[in-house]
Amino acid sequence: MTVSFTGIKNAGAMFIAMPEMNNTMNILSLQLTNDESGNDLDEFRKAIKKTGSPEKYTTAYEGAVSVNVSTTEPEEEYMSKKHRFYLNGSPLETNDKNLPVFSYLCKLTNKIQEKDPKEMGASVEYIQSSDFMNGSSIGYFIKQVFQANPKTDIFPMLNNIYKPSVAKAGAKIVNDAVNETMCDYFA
Repeated sequence: MTVSFTGIKNAGAMFIAMPEMNNTMNILSLQLTNDESGNDLDEFRKAIKKTGSPEKYTTAYEGAVSVNVSTTEPEEEYMSKKHRFYLNGSPLETNDKNLPVFSYLCKLTNKIQEKDPKEMGASVEYIQSSDFMNGSSIGYFIKQVFQANPKTDIFPMLNNIYKPSVAKAGAKIVNDAVNETMCDYFA
C-alpha cells in the first residue's frame, strides 16, 4: 500500500448491506493533518467547534475521522432515501447548528474524490496502530472480525478497503448523501 503525505491520510471505505433492514451502511474513515497542502485538521476542528459540543465528535486519536452513513431505501417509490449520519461514533443530526459540519464533509469528500490515486492508501504503521484499531470505524469492524475468528486473513480485506477507487467511492456516497439530505432540509 502507498502512503499519503498530504492532509488527508489513510482514507478507506467499507460498505455493509443489511437487507433485512432495507438498509446499507457506508463507512469512510481517514486521518487529517495540517501540512503544506492545507490545514485539514484545523478546518475539521473549526467546523465541529461550531456545533457547540465539539467533544462529542472528537476522539482520543489525533486527526481520526470516521463518517458513517446509514441509508434506508424508501418503501414506496414516491418517498426519498433516509440518511442517518454518525461522526466518530456520535449521531450527527441534521439541524442548523451542524450545517458547518455538513459543509465541511462535502468539501472533504470532494477533496478525496479529486486526490491522485498514487497519494492514497494506508500505511502499514497506521494499520498496526491503536489509532486504527480504536480510532476508526473500519478498525473497530476489523477487530470484531478478527476476534470472532483469529485465523481470518484480514489483509485481503484491508487491501480492498484502502484501494483508492474504494475510498473515492465511499467519499462519493457520503457526498451524495449529504447533498440529498441538505436538499430535503432546505426544501
